Amino acid sequence: MIFERTIRSISFFNEQVTREKRLEANIVQNIEMTKKCAVLIEKMNDILYELMGDLRE
Repeated sequence: MIFERTIRSISFFNEQVTREKRLEANIVQNIEMTKKCAVLIEKMNDILYELMGDLRE
C-alpha cells in the first residue's frame, strides 16, 4: 500500500515537472515571438510614415 502511494506520488511529480517544462518552453517561445512582432511593427510604422510623409517632425 505504501509502495503504491509512493509510486503514484512520484508519477504525479514527474507529470508536474513535464508540464512545467512545457509551460516554460511556451513562455520562451511567446517572448521570442513578441520580440519579432515588435520589430515588424516598428518596420511597418516606418513604412507608413514614409508613405504619409513624416509627421513626426
